[in-house]
Amino acid sequence: MNIEININGQPSNAAYIGWSPQPSTIRLTAAQATPVNVLLKSISGIATGSVVFLTARNSQPVTSLPLTIPADGTSINFYVAGQTASTGDQDTIIVATDAATGVEYGRTTLMVRIRKNANTLTINERDRFLSAMTKFNLSQGTPNYTDFLIMHNNDANTEIHTTSRTPRCSFLAWHRAFILDLERQLQKFDPSVSLPYWKFDEPAPNVFTADFMGAARSTGSLMFNASNPLVNWTVEGKIGVIRKPIFNVQTSSASDPQVGALNESDTIALGADYLTFSSSMEQNPHGAAHESFSTGPITDITKATQDPIFFLLHANVDRLWALWQHVNDRYDISDINTYPIQGAFIKGKGTHKAGDYIDDTMWPWNGISSTTDPGSTRPPSAPGGQFPQTVFASTPSAKPVLWEMIDYQGYSAKTKPNGFDYDMIIFNDQNVMV
Repeated sequence: MNIEININGQPSNAAYIGWSPQPSTIRLTAAQATPVNVLLKSISGIATGSVVFLTARNSQPVTSLPLTIPADGTSINFYVAGQTASTGDQDTIIVATDAATGVEYGRTTLMVRIRKNANTLTINERDRFLSAMTKFNLSQGTPNYTDFLIMHNNDANTEIHTTSRTPRCSFLAWHRAFILDLERQLQKFDPSVSLPYWKFDEPAPNVFTADFMGAARSTGSLMFNASNPLVNWTVEGKIGVIRKPIFNVQTSSASDPQVGALNESDTIALGADYLTFSSSMEQNPHGAAHESFSTGPITDITKATQDPIFFLLHANVDRLWALWQHVNDRYDISDINTYPIQGAFIKGKGTHKAGDYIDDTMWPWNGISSTTDPGSTRPPSAPGGQFPQTVFASTPSAKPVLWEMIDYQGYSAKTKPNGFDYDMIIFNDQNVMV
């Protein structure tokens, strides 16, 4: 007897999930005389990942799920959600056994793919990430790493950051999309990779090493071991990374000596409404983390993406927003405390620019620039193409709308998960804790 288990439409034995419940199906591949009673469970695999099951998206999760599979091969539905994070690709195993005898009828593998603290990655997780980053950096495909430099350069600055001339409410949402795009580019080279975060409010001695993000030298030029793929990091034809911390990377958190740096609890307490939280956070801890180095592109917002640490820094910025959302229950996209600028931009009306309204499509993935739309406030080009689409997560769309980046775990009926999660931020739906 053969049983087929399908996880969210992904290929058998090649599925990826996070904490959010994912719609799944099970069926017999050949008709039987009578229905089959099975027990679904997650078993110990070659690593650490495990899952729980739900009969409905908002039901209580269980570690084993009894199901009766129709004899005619019709699929029945259930949900699966991550319980513990994987450390290796396809290290989580779901088996379907006879409910009475325990005889195995079928199995499938998957990965509970979660963004983790860069300082606590296993060597294998770290090296897979570094390899994918370097492959993308050196690739000549479309998009390529140069597109990510242009997306975050001086021309783009007033689109994506608050400046003296342009306040930007979209700062957090835009950067969430930006780093998710980068993560999906990496997953084209290795689907098991997720973007780690640099938790900059505590020491990260395992991050600033010659085996990982580079060991600082007095000249500012970083040292990488020969086995570290970043030894070949190339930007505009030049190999190497310049970065000089002004804090002790072994014992201290990042800190701008002029303003200090807020710790995690202080950051979450910045305010319970988005506008207060976002505007404060953009300056500190975000700005303070950038300015905790005295040399290198990471200190210059318009050049910061030249340094791969940028993406770990912004993964933590995004994690802090996600944590703030979790603490304050800020997922309802119609609530101005979740996001204050409702509606869509209309030329000649309103006090905000295109890209700040919750129903606006997002640059550059929408293809709109001041060149294609004369008089537009968008930057002069729209590099990188449309947003990469995946089976695992059907959002955001190819031309993402800002609201698609807010409810990233997919709590409301209107939204679906973006396909990423953070290690310490659980999914909580109607008192269901995973």
